[in-house]
Amino acid sequence: PSSHLSFAAGQWVDFYIPPLNKVGGYSITSLPVHLPRLELAVKRSRHPPAEWVTTKSKVGDAVKVRVGGEFVYDTSAFDNGSGTTGGLLFVAGGLGINPLYGMLRQLYSDIKERQSSS
Repeated sequence: PSSHLSFAAGQWVDFYIPPLNKVGGYSITSLPVHLPRLELAVKRSRHPPAEWVTTKSKVGDAVKVRVGGEFVYDTSAFDNGSGTTGGLLFVAGGLGINPLYGMLRQLYSDIKERQSSS
């Protein structure tokens, strides 16, 4: 990823692999603070992008990504004013768990940061 990449927990990427004519869409599971490292949820399959990612890619391979998705964890939306997180309910099924995984990682990171600064 370039230094210009930015995303919020819960977003996904269109994943372009130069020699392939198909695009893979994958949920981002890492946190924005982990950039330039980017962790994605990729299910092993014969779909050309997923097959390339899980069996053929190697460190240093160049790819292009485009961030998408508006269903995100807003780090300011759940602060109830006391420095603690209000009640949250996360519900998902199937692949819907992947964006929630990124959101829960961000929530956990935010809680740890608040506790350490108190």
